[in-house]
Amino acid sequence: MTRTLDAIDISDKPELLQLVNELRATGGTLALRRGDEDVAVLTLVGAAGSSTRPALTESERAAFLATAGGWSGIVDADEFKAKNAESRRIPPRPRVAL
Repeated sequence: MTRTLDAIDISDKPELLQLVNELRATGGTLALRRGDEDVAVLTLVGAAGSSTRPALTESERAAFLATAGGWSGIVDADEFKAKNAESRRIPPRPRVAL
């Protein structure tokens, strides 16, 4: 299901344009705060199908691929999954007697 966003034109709002330029420069996300309360989050909208994440460098990609199978022989995957499923069946807190 596609959600339609309401839009406002900020062409004549220099304060908001400054925030957009800051986001473009950092490639990050910005929280808008009133006092000590976060009230909104600004993030860049990329072109359809594109990512705002920077591409991995060759050394980062090699380091990532080197971790594949790092738990081999240390952790039994089937046992881990069984214990994980079992722990999810345990109630998070005691039942309340009414």
